[in-house]
Amino acid sequence: MNLLNEAQRISHIGNFEFLPQENEFTLSDEVYRIYEIQSDTFNNTFEELIDIVHPDDKELVRSSFRTSIERHQPYSIDHRLLFPDGRIKYLHAHGETYFNENNEPIRLLGILQDITEIKISEIERESHIKLEMVNKELESFSYAVSHDLRTPLKNQLSYLQLLKKTCQSSLDEKGNEYISKIIKISEQMDQIIEDILSLSRIEYQGRKISSININELIQEIILEFQPEIQNRNIKWDIQNLPTVLADKNLIRLVLVNLLSNALKFTRNRNQSVITINSWSNDVENTIFVQDNGVGFDISQKDKLFAVFQRLHSENEFDGTGIGLANVQRIVKRHGGRIWAESALNKGSTFYFSIPKKMSQN
Repeated sequence: MNLLNEAQRISHIGNFEFLPQENEFTLSDEVYRIYEIQSDTFNNTFEELIDIVHPDDKELVRSSFRTSIERHQPYSIDHRLLFPDGRIKYLHAHGETYFNENNEPIRLLGILQDITEIKISEIERESHIKLEMVNKELESFSYAVSHDLRTPLKNQLSYLQLLKKTCQSSLDEKGNEYISKIIKISEQMDQIIEDILSLSRIEYQGRKISSININELIQEIILEFQPEIQNRNIKWDIQNLPTVLADKNLIRLVLVNLLSNALKFTRNRNQSVITINSWSNDVENTIFVQDNGVGFDISQKDKLFAVFQRLHSENEFDGTGIGLANVQRIVKRHGGRIWAESALNKGSTFYFSIPKKMSQN
């Protein structure tokens, strides 16, 4: 195999020669591959190559050739090819014209490089940056709006509770029921606003990395749940869990959310069985919380970590639909992953990982 052709194939760079007087091209094998044309069907003309150029870039290519030939100027441009099936390739082209002693153009020599992969990466990176900026603006907006909403809502709640206290005896049963419902709805709204603020704080607050004994943290959290679960039949299966380097407050929030969900979705079982275990590999520590609750349809898993998305009705189970969004954001801030497995009426398992580069066993 010709070494030059092989080098051009590997680097996606081809070369060409154009004879202006004859309107004739000579192309290297790699240029044929880039343009996806066959040497035995190509008539070596400028028009044939221009036909494959993206309509919006045809004039750029024509003027670059014209300028090089008429004004003795080399050119260096990026342009696109458009194929019949809609595919687009991005090319970098560089050319220079050579002249005889009479200052007549005799040949234009050039190179073409297929930069499609590079260009797509740049476009994706720019889109990602723009998306991050939009997300930050939305988060800032949601934080400001939520913060501004909370004060009047707190005042409303205070007046409603005062109204209930002072007017309870003078209202009939229906009137007291209405006030109680209004208070409950206001409290739910207050919780939603608090969850939105929490979601925003997770993004903006700095992390305080420290060594966390997950076993001890789990025991602390279970102790905090005791007042509300003391009359329930719960079997805790807690295995040996790792010590990790992370932000303790944020990891606590992750575990509180996962354990709270496990308790909530098993409350209709005769016995709730909640398992907390882990495994490790060379890259990360993975911790999981498993329960024998109602589970969920795994085809709905894409909604799990989205804000305000609920897989169960509010009549079945309470909640604002923000908790797991918080959990996902915290795990991602630590460079980890989170995912779940479940089936209806067969319980759920939620996994999250903490990278080893931030952890210690």
